[in-house]
Amino acid sequence: EKLLKKIGADFNQQVQQWVEFTMLQQEGWKVDYVLVARGLTDVLPNHFNLFMRQSGARFMSMHSPTQGVVLIGGAPAMIKRGQDLVNNFVEELNGDRAPADGAVFIVPVQYQQKMPLIANHFQSWMWTYGTQ
Repeated sequence: EKLLKKIGADFNQQVQQWVEFTMLQQEGWKVDYVLVARGLTDVLPNHFNLFMRQSGARFMSMHSPTQGVVLIGGAPAMIKRGQDLVNNFVEELNGDRAPADGAVFIVPVQYQQKMPLIANHFQSWMWTYGTQ
């Protein structure tokens, strides 16, 4: 209940059960959270299995009245790694950070209308001209 009050969310039986179950997994496990845009709570769960394998933490998404919330449970080091994974994913999704194996293109406004044409031919241009 303290966690839900802290993030401004109403009592939720499903969240309470998840928190209790997570806390019982191992002695010393805790639950923390990351605030995200509300729409991301529908996208992020598709990546929770990968995040869990990479961090060892457990993940659950929910909504507070004003934003989305990702609950992260585990040992403190697991939680920290889980928070980093969620934050990095959100930054990549928003275009604020390039993926480790990719790039972010910042397109000037006057060229944005040409993006569909560029997207349709991007792969062949990359094979032909490479990257610089």
